[in-house]
Amino acid sequence: MSQNNISTIATSFSVHPVGPYPYSGLQILGLFLLGFFPLLSITACILRVWSRRLCQGLGLDDYLIFVSTGFAVPQGVFAALYMRAGYWGIHDVDIPPHPANQGLFFAYLNRVFYSPLLALVKISALLFLLRLGGTKHFVHLSCRALILFNILQVCAFLPATIFNCTPVEYVWTKPAGSGKCFNSGPFAVALASTNILTDILTLLVPFIAFKDLRLGWRIRAALLTVFALGAVVTCISTVRLYSVLRVWYLKPPDSHYTIGYTTNTIEVNLAIVTATIPALWPLARVWFPDVFESMGINRPYLYPDIEVQVRASVSQQITSPALRAKTLWLPRRPRTPSYIRGPTSPPTAPGDRVGSTRNRGLTDWQRQKAAVVERDEEDDYHGIIRRTNTSAEPPVEEQDDEDFLIIQKTEPSG
Repeated sequence: MSQNNISTIATSFSVHPVGPYPYSGLQILGLFLLGFFPLLSITACILRVWSRRLCQGLGLDDYLIFVSTGFAVPQGVFAALYMRAGYWGIHDVDIPPHPANQGLFFAYLNRVFYSPLLALVKISALLFLLRLGGTKHFVHLSCRALILFNILQVCAFLPATIFNCTPVEYVWTKPAGSGKCFNSGPFAVALASTNILTDILTLLVPFIAFKDLRLGWRIRAALLTVFALGAVVTCISTVRLYSVLRVWYLKPPDSHYTIGYTTNTIEVNLAIVTATIPALWPLARVWFPDVFESMGINRPYLYPDIEVQVRASVSQQITSPALRAKTLWLPRRPRTPSYIRGPTSPPTAPGDRVGSTRNRGLTDWQRQKAAVVERDEEDDYHGIIRRTNTSAEPPVEEQDDEDFLIIQKTEPSG
C-alpha cells in the first residue's frame, strides 16, 4: 500500500482536526445529547432486568432489547466522534481547512450500527405485545406480519449500508481513493421513511389488543398512555427525516450549523426506553404503591404484570377445540377474594389445613359464575376479564387453584 493511501486512511480515522478547533455551544449541546441518551437506554435495561426478576425472568423480547442497547452505545460514540471530526454544529465560516475525508470512517460505522437498531427494538416490542394480546387472532397476525416485515427490513438495508461502495473502504477514503458508490441520498430517505411507517403500524397494535379487554378506565388509560409513548419516537423519526432531506436535497448555506446528526442516536435510544417502560410495571408498583392505590389498580393478585402470562401446562387446554378460550390467567393472591369465596366457604389463608386445594367452598365452575355476576353488579371492579366463546356446555376441566385463578366470561357459541 502506498504512503498516500496510508495517509488517506489515517485521516479518515482522525478524531482531532487539523488546526485550532472553533468553539460552538451548539456542538457542545449535540455532544451532550449523544452521551446522555445512551446512558438513558443503559439505565432502562438495568431496570428491565430488575423488574423481570420480580416476576418471571427474561424472555426473547428482553434479549433483543439488550442486543439493541449493545448496538446503540457504540453508535452514539461513533456519532460523537464524527460530529467532532466533521465540524457539525459549527458555522461554515469558522471551519478551518481540513481533509475532505476526515472522520468518514466513524460516519460509516455510525450508519452500520444504526441501520438494524429500530427494527430490533420494534421486534422486541411486538413480541411483548404477542404475550399481551396474542390470543386475539387479528393481533396475532398483525404482530407476526410486522415482525416479518422488520426482519426483511434488516436483511435489505443492513447489507446495503455495509456495501454502499465498491470496494467497501472507498466509503472513507474518497475522494482520494478509487471506486464507486450508489446514491446515498434516496437510500437514507427510504430507510427513514420505512422506520416511520413501521413505527405507526406498531403503535396501532396495543389499541387493537386492548379493545376487547374489560378494564376499569384508570387501568385502561394507564396502559394506553404507556404504549402511546412510542409516538415520541415517531416524532423524532420525522425530525430525522427532515434532517436527511436538509443534508441531501435542501442544502442550506450554513449546512454544518445543525445538530440534526444527533437525531440518529436520540431516536434509537428513545425507542429502547419506550419499549422498556411497559415491562417496568411490577417495579413501578413496588416503588410507587401510593400512586397505584390512588388509581385503584394496586392489586398484586390482579396486576402482577401487564403481560398475559400463560403457562405451557395450561396453554393446550386454552387452544383446544372444545374450548377456544381467550382467557387471562392471573396468579392468585394468598387469600381467595371475598366476592368469589363467599361468606360460608372455609378459610383459605396460608397455613389453613381445613379442606383441600380442590374443595374450598365453591367449586371452580361456581367461582367462575360468581365472578361474572360480581362483575356485572360492580362497576368499579378493575379486574381484566375477556369474553370466551365456548362450543360446549360442560365446565373447564378442574385445575389446581394454588397457582392460578381463572376469571372467564363465557358466551355459548350458538
